Amino acid sequence: MTSHHNYPPARGLNTAASANYIGFSEAFLRKARRGKTQASGPKYRRIGNRVVYLREDLDAFLDQYDAKS
Repeated sequence: MTSHHNYPPARGLNTAASANYIGFSEAFLRKARRGKTQASGPKYRRIGNRVVYLREDLDAFLDQYDAKS
């Protein structure tokens, strides 16, 4: 018997999921954390040896750039 649960989407995303969410590469996020990019990357949290990005921080990162018309 298979059980299906409807869990809400994760609030915290790892680097791979975060890169996919914002349409950037994982390499960009890794470099941005080390300050090796021209643009500052999104805010992140380090929990132990894990890096976690919150969806709201990823959205804020994208929202800081105005759309070109």
